[in-house]
Amino acid sequence: MPLPRLCTQFLGLALLLHATAWGQKAEVKPQPPAAAKPQTIKIVMRDGLRFDPPRFEGKPGADVVISLENLDSTDQMHNFVLVKPGRRDAIVNASLQLADKGPALQFVPPGTDVLAASKLLAPEKKDSLRLSLPKEPGIYPFVCTFPGHGLVMYGAAYVGVRMPPLKQDKNIPATAAQTFIAGGGRRPFAQRIFMPNSGPAAIAIALPGDLNACWDAGVCRMRYVWKGEFIDATKNWAGNGRDLPKLGDKPFWTAAPDEVAIRFGSANAAAPQAKFLGYTLDQGFPTFRYTLDGIEVKERVAVSKAGEVVREFKIPKATGDVFVNVGDNPNGEGFAAWRSHSGKRDGGTLHLTKEEATAFTLTLQTIKQ
Repeated sequence: MPLPRLCTQFLGLALLLHATAWGQKAEVKPQPPAAAKPQTIKIVMRDGLRFDPPRFEGKPGADVVISLENLDSTDQMHNFVLVKPGRRDAIVNASLQLADKGPALQFVPPGTDVLAASKLLAPEKKDSLRLSLPKEPGIYPFVCTFPGHGLVMYGAAYVGVRMPPLKQDKNIPATAAQTFIAGGGRRPFAQRIFMPNSGPAAIAIALPGDLNACWDAGVCRMRYVWKGEFIDATKNWAGNGRDLPKLGDKPFWTAAPDEVAIRFGSANAAAPQAKFLGYTLDQGFPTFRYTLDGIEVKERVAVSKAGEVVREFKIPKATGDVFVNVGDNPNGEGFAAWRSHSGKRDGGTLHLTKEEATAFTLTLQTIKQ
């Protein structure tokens, strides 16, 4: 008489356990590795026949998704066409030769010079392209081939090649470069934005000439000063904010780490508690208001007639002497130092009476090139 089905199952389980006990292992098939998530690159078509951002970086052979959106408020149609290096002008000219065949081809000329192309997007429409970037490093142009657009509406994909400073990039329109310099080239100008080597409450300041500064509202102090181009915010504005803006050059003055410049009563007094109260702009120059241990401070950042960065302080309610750290070379490079006609200097500390602290100025002077 055959065993009941339940008994058969128990017998099979017992045999399996017996086999396992003697070191026999069931075969386990390896699982395939999870596919890597593709890099998403968001590009928007905007007024003035321009791509936003006008350039991006990628690794050779990388799997990417180009996310496109037409936000041109002037009712223009646009597409995105990625082409081989040096073939942008040829593709633009070929698109003009399509004549009445253009609409059916989305104004994308056939041929091997075109590596990828979107459909033609009407205003407020979206499209996305998933592709593998070329394996050969190089600068690959992208362009809108709608008739009349390609002469000015183009950009560049830097594949395995570092992007140059925005203003020096010959592969994008000059107008596009200005668009991604915060403030559009205006000077003076102040911009709340995440900055490298600063807290999350940074304020970037473009001063007349080629001077720039980063002021940290979180700890109420100047972080660093640099010359040259203001911040290139291309990646920061195009992404999720994780990519920080790029400075035009390396800072020539940097505050010492975690240094609070002002002390009350003694140069060795504990660092005061800072509280940011906001800032105002006067002809583009910012005046920051904050308290240190409850004592109000006003700090205006500007440029002197001699073209030097100045910080104009007002501490009218100081209850005693004020001490300001003005170390010559806190960044260890010795390029610049803060000087003042008020108070007495003792090494890297400026000692001010409470009367002198009512209004005093620090000037950043170059001491070695």
